[in-house]
Amino acid sequence: MCAYFFISHRCTSCDDIIPYIRDIPEVSRCQAIAGDMDWLVYVQANSVSRVYQIREQLDLLKEVSRVETLMVLYEAI
Repeated sequence: MCAYFFISHRCTSCDDIIPYIRDIPEVSRCQAIAGDMDWLVYVQANSVSRVYQIREQLDLLKEVSRVETLMVLYEAI
């Protein structure tokens, strides 16, 4: 299962949240983005329940103000 998490944070610096994201082994990409959200995080997990656990882990961080999840349904390329 693959998913994208859009993350908005409350940190002074965007980089303050990186240690938490780096500790999640299923994260293969983490990119700073412009717009309403701060980070785009790509996750490859072995199940939907694991994707959900990762989202819950991120939601529980006091540094995180919002998480949006987009599940990948199909990879064309």
